[in-house]
This record gives sequence, structure tokens and C-alpha cells, in this order.
Amino acid sequence: MKPKKFVVDTEPLIIMLLIIWCSNENRVTDEYMKKIDEKFSQMRIKEEREILYKSITSIIKNIVVTPHVLAETYDIVETKYDMKGNRGEEFWMFMKDFFKKIGEECIGKEEILNEKMFVKCGFADTSVYLAAKKLKNENKGYNWVLISHDWLLRNLSGKDGFSVYGLEDIIYK
Repeated sequence: MKPKKFVVDTEPLIIMLLIIWCSNENRVTDEYMKKIDEKFSQMRIKEEREILYKSITSIIKNIVVTPHVLAETYDIVETKYDMKGNRGEEFWMFMKDFFKKIGEECIGKEEILNEKMFVKCGFADTSVYLAAKKLKNENKGYNWVLISHDWLLRNLSGKDGFSVYGLEDIIYK
């Protein structure tokens, strides 16, 4: 069986970051757990924080993202999760080690604009799709899995023969 590598979309990446952030007992607050649970209640995050943390840290070196996902992640974390000012600086400093461990696949603007799914999915999701497609073709020694919570991206990618899952599917398998 081929080892798995993961191309990760924005929302699953944010959940990974927040779980790692909240793994430190001093940072666990009902505020963050509530925000995570509102979006991903099926993951039972509050009750299974330790299991989730171990699952995520065990696959860090097998995660690949695109610069578009990183930019979108920063914006969403800052605005929706109120990571601004000192708290934001502390969060991003803490996450630097995580970002150094994950892989990055750069997909150019022209390639994204030339992809037919761009008009339906936008820059970040199209970059995730193209990265998964490229890595799958170039690195056949791995089972490439696209992780997204975006149903349109999951459906379009699944039609092209990718293994496409939500984060909860990876963690609980």
C-alpha cells in the first residue's frame, strides 16, 4: 500500500492550526472551542482534542498546501477567529514551526485562470485541485488525498479520480 500524502484546502488547514493552538492547556478557551464546534461539530473536537492533536502531528510532514491557501488561511483566521494584535502575533509565531514542516506547491496564476473550474471555485480551490493533480501525476509512489470541506471542490475533484475527503474522514479512519 502506498503511503498517503495530503493536499489540504483552507478550512481543514484552519482547523488543524486551531487544534494545535488549543492543544496547549493555557490556550484552550471556550471561545475557540465554540467557534470550531460550530463549524465542525461532527468532529467532537472538545472531547477528543488529544486524539486530534496526535493525528494531525503524525501527518504534518505529509501535508502540502498552496500559497493561495496560506493567504486565505491568514485572512480567515485573523477575521473570523479574531486573531489580531498581540493574540494574532502569538498565534502566528506559535504556528511558524508547523508551517516550516509542511510542503508547498506553487501553482501559477495563468495555470489557474486556464483551468475551467476557476470560474466556479476561485483561486484557492482551483490551486488545491491543480496541486493535487500535478503531485498525483509527478509522484506516483504516493496515494495523494485532497482534504477539503468545500463540497463543490470535492465533487469536481472526485470526478477526476482523486481520493477526496473531509478532515474528519482522515482523523477518524
